[in-house]
Amino acid sequence: MRWDAPGDVHWVEFGIGGLGDKTEETATPEALLRLHEGAWVIRAVSLDDDGRRRTQTSSLVVPEQPELLGRFDVLVSEPEAELRDLLLFFNQYSMEPRFSWVAVIDGTGRHRWYLPGDPPPFKINRAHVGPDGQPWFTTYHWDREADWGTLHQVSWDGLHRERWSLPEQHHDFVVEDDSVTWLSWVYRDTPMPGTTSPVATDALRSRPLDGDQPSILWSVLDDHPLDLRPPCPHASAPKFKPGFTEFSHGNSVVSVDDEWWVMLRYLDQIVAVDKQTGATKWSLGGPEATLSYDGVPPSHPHFSDAWADGLLVFDNGDHRPDDTSSAIEYVLDGEVAREVWRFEHPDGAHTPFLGDVRRLPGGNRLVVWSSSGELMEVTPDGRVVWHAVTPDVVGRVTVLDPGWQPVF
Repeated sequence: MRWDAPGDVHWVEFGIGGLGDKTEETATPEALLRLHEGAWVIRAVSLDDDGRRRTQTSSLVVPEQPELLGRFDVLVSEPEAELRDLLLFFNQYSMEPRFSWVAVIDGTGRHRWYLPGDPPPFKINRAHVGPDGQPWFTTYHWDREADWGTLHQVSWDGLHRERWSLPEQHHDFVVEDDSVTWLSWVYRDTPMPGTTSPVATDALRSRPLDGDQPSILWSVLDDHPLDLRPPCPHASAPKFKPGFTEFSHGNSVVSVDDEWWVMLRYLDQIVAVDKQTGATKWSLGGPEATLSYDGVPPSHPHFSDAWADGLLVFDNGDHRPDDTSSAIEYVLDGEVAREVWRFEHPDGAHTPFLGDVRRLPGGNRLVVWSSSGELMEVTPDGRVVWHAVTPDVVGRVTVLDPGWQPVF
């Protein structure tokens, strides 16, 4: 909130049924109030240059969140849990009825901010907090039956919104250096052996935010030539991309220094792409890989947290006799990815799609079991110190650092 008042010392007192809370003092008459639903009393306080106290009192009713937005129940919240003091930003959606959102929750599981997506058949499929500190997200056709890929940038106060067309967009994107790079489909008319449909595979496309000419930076067909054969049963039935047989099913793109790291899920492979030239620099796991895992490789994984010599992978565990999903940390050591940490779902559950794992500022890990709507904070020794659940599907998550403030 903002108010008009002289002086250099300002704060807000607020609460439900009384003024029990107080913001930190600021030099300007403004404050961030993370209010959950309820009837609030708010008092803006300023000290003028003579030290006199000036106040403005008002009331505010924060309505109950919409019924279509799934609530979070926090089942575990130990004193040492980092998420007690952090905010999480992500997309979430319900399957029946269909509806998607971008949202922020706090350590109590309460929604502190949310934005509904356009009604179906539009679906929010990925969300980030961009380099400008604002929410960015992409939408596409819920059943992928039309090319409706769109990038959205909104302000936290909801007063500003821009859109850009992202041809053939799916799964993931990154906004960086005044441009956007995204995973997109590319096609080949000739079917793969044993199939009758044309082929859909993956490319990285890019466009400047102030221009309208998207270009293909890298593609499986032209820059990562492999023998196009159905890699697994997922490729043809059921069809994620209607009318096509998928070869690679890219699901993640992460910026790591001067490279894009791309996850090709059906190939169980990560590919590093040079940002400037579009050349394939190395590949980890999967066919014709130049790097290898030191143990059993992850199966049909996802990832969103990587750095120069390591990464966290959500191993979905498909096509194994024991298909328990798990979170794994690897260190890149020469031509080998060495496993240094692993956490399996405590109940042996399988996450058939999505999934995420990220570092927290204090050293714990956030694991997202997307399809079951579970979020867990896990210590290095494998203890669950925070656990929340929602009936919705939860997408990949951005952890907002302590002291984070929205940019308006």
